[in-house]
Order: sequence, then structure tokens, then C-alpha cells
Amino acid sequence: MLVASEQFTTTTLLGIRFWDPVFDQQIDSDLMVTARVVQPLSVQISEKVTRAIRTPGGIYSFSHLPGMRSFEYGYDDVDSINSPNISSPDIRREFIIEIRDVRRRFIHIAFNVELPLPYKGLFLNNSSGSPAEDMPKGLHLFSSTTRQLPGNMAVIRGELLQKTSRAPAAHALLKVESESGESWYGIADKQGHFAIVFPWPELIEGFAGSPGNESSGSLYEQTWDLELSVFYSPESQQPLQGAATPDYLSILSQVPADIWPESDSSVSQLSLTLEYYQQLVTKTHGLSELLVSPLPS
Repeated sequence: MLVASEQFTTTTLLGIRFWDPVFDQQIDSDLMVTARVVQPLSVQISEKVTRAIRTPGGIYSFSHLPGMRSFEYGYDDVDSINSPNISSPDIRREFIIEIRDVRRRFIHIAFNVELPLPYKGLFLNNSSGSPAEDMPKGLHLFSSTTRQLPGNMAVIRGELLQKTSRAPAAHALLKVESESGESWYGIADKQGHFAIVFPWPELIEGFAGSPGNESSGSLYEQTWDLELSVFYSPESQQPLQGAATPDYLSILSQVPADIWPESDSSVSQLSLTLEYYQQLVTKTHGLSELLVSPLPS
């Protein structure tokens, strides 16, 4: 006699692909990704932390999130998640997601997200109707100062201090731009230390190994002009309940700050000269740190 077995369909409410902009590749290992509900449903689960599971494809996904059981087990097909009722603020719940790299390659980040997501697919893949190439490859993680790097990568380092208080300019966003218009980013840690990592820019014609080279100038004489910008508005950094770092989106949304190459004069962009195979350290003249000041609000 055949016995019919019950079948259960489960839905993963949050899956995240992480991306390394330095090497333009997926970060598929050695991350600790956790979720906590912002508004505790009860005293019993107020401290519950759910850890993401890494799939064979390197996606970090969550199951058994507090208060989400009916969404995870209550549907026969994924299309049900797009029901109008799912978008109701009365039944969606807010979670804080934290990402730590156990190998200390990347800055620790945190952000909040409401679940279920109002779209199908991975986190951030919500560009409905957009070409696939316009969709983000994943959630970017930026390099920490402790990241070990190969020789084919350039790095700009420094320590940011607020000019008036001399306190660390924690969680500032930094951008460096080359003459060709390429841009790379970094984020300062809570002590104000930062590292902007990027591939060496293209060789200028006339230097060894460059296209059309005839003069065979030494590769180690090669330099590039760069412009550094700092985005720092501490009042706009949004704290997150129980998190060690402000909301990631609020960090990325900061406004430009003044940079002080000299203690008595400021600029909006700092001009830098990068020498081939040399680490570049930024600082205010006469100091070992780089002074910055947020613009008046």
C-alpha cells in the first residue's frame, strides 16, 4: 500500500551576494552574517541572533527568522510573496543585518532591512525591467587596513581626525579619482584608519611596458595624479540598535567634508601623486594624520 507523504515548500526571505570591488569578484567565504529583529516579538527572543547559511554558490541566506515562520512555510509558490498583503507595514518586520569578516579583509558593516522583501530574488536585485548589466553584482564590502594585498594592487592609507576636536573621523567615506575618471572607495574604521585599494592605473605612454613605448623610461619613475575626496557628516550617521557600526546606507550617503593639507588652509579635494609600487600615506603637513572637518549644516 502506498502512503502519501506531505510536502512542504519553504521560502528563503533573504539571500545576499557579497562583492569585492577591488578584484571585481564574489566574496563567497569566511563571512559571519547575522540578523536580529529590531522590535522584539517577546522577551524570549529579544536576544535571538540568526546566523546566515552559506550556500554552495556562495550566497548567504537566512532561515527560521523570528516572526517569519508563516512567510517561510505558508506559501505554495514564490509568487505568493508578491501578494499585496505582504507589503503591509503591519506584518513586515525590520531586521538588523551585521557582516563581519573572520579574516579581517573587509570593514565591518551593518544595515537594516524589512522582510519580506517587496521583490523576488537576491537582496538589491530589485531593478525590475532593467537590463541585467545594470543590476548590482552584489553588496560591496570595502577593504580594511589589515587586508593582505598582492603587489599588483595600489593602496592609499591614512588616519582621519576631526580638525577641531582631534577625535577620529570614524566611518568617513573616501573616494580617489584618477585622471582617466576611474574611481575607487574606502571607509574609515572607528579609529579613523582607512585603506583605499585599487589596481595600478594604466601606464603612461613612454614608460616600460606601456603601449607605444619607445623611450623605455623606468617603470619605477611612473607617477599618476589623483584626487582624494572625503565624505563625512557624523550627524547623518544613523545608529542601529545593538550594532557596533552605523547604518551602512547612512555611511555611503554622507556629504563632502573639507580636507586640511595645511593646518591653516582647507580644500574640497586633495591632490595626490602616486608612485609606482609605493604605498601612499596621506597626512596634514607637520602631522601624522589627515585633518578633516564636516561642512556646516
